[in-house]
Amino acid sequence: MLWVDKFLFIVLYQGDFNIVLLYVALIPVVVAQAAYFASQYQELQTIVDGLRLSLENRPIGSLEHDTDVADRRCRGVTSRTIAVAGATAVGMLLCSPVLGVRPTLLQLALFAAPLWFLGASLMAFHLAQVAGRRDAGILCAAHLAVSCAAIALLPPVIALAVIVAADVVLLRRGGRTLRSVFSTFGYELFWKKAIAW
Repeated sequence: MLWVDKFLFIVLYQGDFNIVLLYVALIPVVVAQAAYFASQYQELQTIVDGLRLSLENRPIGSLEHDTDVADRRCRGVTSRTIAVAGATAVGMLLCSPVLGVRPTLLQLALFAAPLWFLGASLMAFHLAQVAGRRDAGILCAAHLAVSCAAIALLPPVIALAVIVAADVVLLRRGGRTLRSVFSTFGYELFWKKAIAW
């Protein structure tokens, strides 16, 4: 999800696009992903494992509270990761005049859009971890389809805006799916145990 727009810009614009800028604009997301896998991924695992443990050891009455806490913590993991990317992007953009570079609208879009792509990528990852691959695959396929159509048919800045708008919708849908999975987690575990018994 983080690379498809870069690939399409390179292929469709065949040398008319600043490749260095494409990849420099991706640095904040790479830094955020490193931070995610260094600290936040373990937090996600702790959330899921803690929810499973509480489902096995706590009374059914506490499930709603536990799943609400898990949902909030999962959103916090995503928010903190995107905040790292955002802070890095802002820092890089603030340093660009020192390097003699005046940010253009396209450069701002290339730095801002990957923050949303990162959010969608993390949502797909979380869905794959918690809900299964089907929901994550749908999110990724929708992002890919919108990216291909937008970059092929629209000017770069507008294409990025369209992809971001689509990713906002996908993030909302993914968030609802994740909350739904968290809220039914206990009942699914109960039925799995009942069937196994």
